[in-house]
Amino acid sequence: MDENVAQVLIDRLSHHQGMMPIDMKKFMSALVTTDVPDSSRFYEELPNDRELCDRSEEDRRYNYFSLRRILRNRTAQNYKLSASKRAFEASLAALGAYSSDSLSRSIRADTQLVELMTNCLYPFSLLGKLESFDYGNRDERLFRVTRPILIIPGLQNDTPVYNWENANAQYHKASLLGFVRTRRKAYLDA
Repeated sequence: MDENVAQVLIDRLSHHQGMMPIDMKKFMSALVTTDVPDSSRFYEELPNDRELCDRSEEDRRYNYFSLRRILRNRTAQNYKLSASKRAFEASLAALGAYSSDSLSRSIRADTQLVELMTNCLYPFSLLGKLESFDYGNRDERLFRVTRPILIIPGLQNDTPVYNWENANAQYHKASLLGFVRTRRKAYLDA
């Protein structure tokens, strides 16, 4: 990836609402060394290894961020989700499974996001995953919050991006059987 484009993406990522502090040099290096060939595919997968992950600890919350996909802005449009894929996506959502592939399809199904990406002056956007383990609530109950992080560079208004991220965030609380899905309200009220 071109160094100037990578710098714009990393700067935008580091200032993203709700984003933890990241090692900008590490992520910058990873993007610059990633080959993103010209293709009609919507995204390039990034390896989920230590190089593209970062973690932080703050006030009884542990955060893990991983960079998952480089998205090609020019290929975001003209996507139709088949009935079988819609059913598969619905079952994944009902189970509370996190899937970068499903989220990539969700982005392409969102006309507002597609328009933002299509009109973007930069060739690429980023999709990441921010996972927080939080027990800093009055009940001292452990919650896991998993939310996608979508970076579309050059936006004047990030509200559509934040709305999409919030709609796709998942909330789980610890139980005797492990983590069980819960609602955002239960997390905020704890």
